[in-house]
Amino acid sequence: MAARRTVSVVESANKKEGTSSPARYQGEVLETLRHGRGRYAYANGFAYDGEWRLGVKHGAGRLEMGSCGYYEGGFVDGEIEGEGTRVWPGKYTYKGAFRLGERHGDFGVCEYPSGERYEGAWQWNKYHGKGKLILPSGDCYVGAFVNHKREGFGEYTRADCGKYEGKCVCFATRGRTGDNPPKIAAG
Repeated sequence: MAARRTVSVVESANKKEGTSSPARYQGEVLETLRHGRGRYAYANGFAYDGEWRLGVKHGAGRLEMGSCGYYEGGFVDGEIEGEGTRVWPGKYTYKGAFRLGERHGDFGVCEYPSGERYEGAWQWNKYHGKGKLILPSGDCYVGAFVNHKREGFGEYTRADCGKYEGKCVCFATRGRTGDNPPKIAAG
């Protein structure tokens, strides 16, 4: 097996994509493949700094995406996978599980600039399973989510007037309430 070595490579600009800046790689290689630790600056301005295996991102790394923020965490066979943090300025910050580049897994926390915060299970970028949603008003729902909607058993607490506990079915409620029952807003 060939030995690893550290190199600095400048690749030609990609005229097909309309970029005039060349891509650059600096790091370890195995034969002619990126392998080990290295930094790849894409011609589009994105950059990846982290671990490589046989020419693809694999292991821990950070992918900088210009004005779209960054992802830092695990990569498997070139895909964002495992635990990580995705920061998208002006949209959200998410820390938790990823699968094939999507927020997906048993637990993740997503905070939005509005003050909304979700903690819980995710399925393909949507709240799905058990979770907790805190709204900017201070209202809080803890319970079941299906396809990004409150559905199933849960507890909804209004910051200003009490609590509802019961079943949510497409945002309608059936269950116990206090003297001043809150309405569950569509979210």
